[in-house]
Amino acid sequence: MIYFKINSIVYSTGFAIFAVFFGCGNVIFSIQTGILETNNIFISIFGFFITSVIIPFLGFYSCILYNCNYRLFFSTLGKIPSFLLITFLIIMIGPLFAMPRTEVISYGSIVSYLPCVLKDKSFFCFFYCILVFFFTYSQVKIINILGNILSPIKIFPFLILIFFEFFFSEKNNFLILNNDVFKDSVFFGYGSMDLLGTFFLCSVLYNSFFLSLRSSLSIIEINKMFIFSCFFGYFIISVVYIFIILISHNHIYDLKYIIPEMHISVLSVLILDNFLGTIVNICVSISCLATVIALADVTADYIYKDVLNERVPRVFCLLFIILLTFLMSNFDFNFIVYLASPILNIIYPTLIVLSVFNVIYKITGFNIVKISFYFTILLCFIYSFIC
Repeated sequence: MIYFKINSIVYSTGFAIFAVFFGCGNVIFSIQTGILETNNIFISIFGFFITSVIIPFLGFYSCILYNCNYRLFFSTLGKIPSFLLITFLIIMIGPLFAMPRTEVISYGSIVSYLPCVLKDKSFFCFFYCILVFFFTYSQVKIINILGNILSPIKIFPFLILIFFEFFFSEKNNFLILNNDVFKDSVFFGYGSMDLLGTFFLCSVLYNSFFLSLRSSLSIIEINKMFIFSCFFGYFIISVVYIFIILISHNHIYDLKYIIPEMHISVLSVLILDNFLGTIVNICVSISCLATVIALADVTADYIYKDVLNERVPRVFCLLFIILLTFLMSNFDFNFIVYLASPILNIIYPTLIVLSVFNVIYKITGFNIVKISFYFTILLCFIYSFIC
């Protein structure tokens, strides 16, 4: 009975990791990787995997070494730098970029099926933000909602697309070579922003995991089981990524000139008939809630506890996040990505270096974390000005 309970928690957490990190922004970037013009799509897959799967998993591992405590993880930089960096990252993965980006994709997926009143983007954003507030207001059973309810809804549409594409669709052949395809696919992986979210969402997932198993296992055993949950979650993400990239590559000419937020909707209708395409797009839109709920919860919790020191009710922090998300959601996907890209090109390599040297410091005691961190920032700034 205990063994069954442990397995249930481990796999449920793995599905929760899938639900949280496989946001619809990730789907769009995997589709954009698939429509890169190349005759070797596996180069694109490899480049995308480096920054969207392997590096976020490294982030998870480095966080586990610091007890999944992001405050402890960033403390190697010093008190003030770590506070400023954490606050900046929280805002990025919260209401500034990731949350509104996901809402925009949700809108693009189902706008064709909405009643007239909800076709107005501002009204849709308002309604969507109310739903996010409702689910996030109470912190009870968030991981259960993500793992047991929203992750099956999230994976269902992509299983349908994969089945119909590989059994019923005609295949296209390409004799095109793009020398920048690897670099482009790596930068698309940056756009997922999964590494940024890893440091904070890891603590949410681990806290629920630890509370569920602390009476049955030791801390070392819990950490090992959590690593397995992370591996399981990212294995599912990897498999789905591969199929989405292959599917979108097969429809490269149908998708190339479509705005990104409409990619999922167009792809669904191309592969399926109108009825099944509608079901898939509705499921995609609903599944966007999984990522946004988790991000809203983490962001509100940080502002409430760390920035404002619990001087105001948590609900006001949540309302501020929802308001900023609503304002940013009125922009289109490409504009949000345009604002985020120059920041990501600097912050992503820097966080990779921080993760690596934090692992080295934790395992060996050799500490050059600060030097490597600031040196990487300097190199990224120089590279951005030269290029």
